[in-house]
Amino acid sequence: MIQSCQICGNIENNSFHTAKEMQLGLMDEFTYLECGNCGCVQLINIPADFSKYYPKDYISLIPAKQRTLWKRYKLHKKTLHFLNHPTLIGKLLCLGKDKPNYLTWAEKTHIDLSSGVLDVGCGIGNRLRLMLDAGFMNLTGVDPNIERDIVYEDKVKIYKSEIFDLNNVQFDLIMLHHSFEHMLNPYQILNKVYDLLPPNGYVLIRIPIASSYAWRHYNINWVQLDAPRHLFLHTVKSMELLAKKAKLVIKDIVWDSSEFQFIGSEGYIKGIPLNKLKKSKFSQDEICQYRSKAQELNLKHDGDQACFYLQKII
Repeated sequence: MIQSCQICGNIENNSFHTAKEMQLGLMDEFTYLECGNCGCVQLINIPADFSKYYPKDYISLIPAKQRTLWKRYKLHKKTLHFLNHPTLIGKLLCLGKDKPNYLTWAEKTHIDLSSGVLDVGCGIGNRLRLMLDAGFMNLTGVDPNIERDIVYEDKVKIYKSEIFDLNNVQFDLIMLHHSFEHMLNPYQILNKVYDLLPPNGYVLIRIPIASSYAWRHYNINWVQLDAPRHLFLHTVKSMELLAKKAKLVIKDIVWDSSEFQFIGSEGYIKGIPLNKLKKSKFSQDEICQYRSKAQELNLKHDGDQACFYLQKII
């Protein structure tokens, strides 16, 4: 079987892996190519219809619990405090609290509460609703898998569409949280992202990473292979190649894997689909060990997922 890598075009020393659909327990088989040059793992036999692999209770389509006005008020005050607009109540609310992820993203991409933010592949927009409750005011989402367009409080608009449907608009920050790996034509996606960014704008891409301990150790039982939903499992090298081709500069990479890489993969080894796997099958000691191992791998840049910060520099 001679196949070229869709990222770098390589045809030498490529290997092939047959994996089963394990999240829903359908057990359908799929073939992945692992590039002998850039290391990207990519799906070969792409289904003509993905509908059965994205059921109505798919994680990104499940509504989060709405926050009360009091919880929203506290969240907004904490957000302002972390963004250097301190108040006494904000200080008290933040005592002993870690900085929320969305504020880390905001700080590293130099946005504020009024900046334009686009979330690509956002599902029904739970992350955008959190940011709205925190005080962000200019939020947009796109996802082709939602039933219809969604508007939250006349402030957040989520369109049932692809990123390619957006024109004559720009965003200070474009986010792809575990959606980039689900998309065909990754270069075309980044090229469109480039067009939607102003000079010095940022794109944040959080994805599973094939250049990781989990892929080397678990291979086809790696939970984040997630056949067939994940079309591309990138490596740092394949992301560098894509970014350069799209004229984007990787400013930072933060590994943020968790114990999930072990819990899910160990379940797959035992033949347990993810939707049947319960944490109770693992002792607290095992979970703590997995969590510590994940933190250690992140420090070594060997965790199974990472956040890439890319910038459009002109």
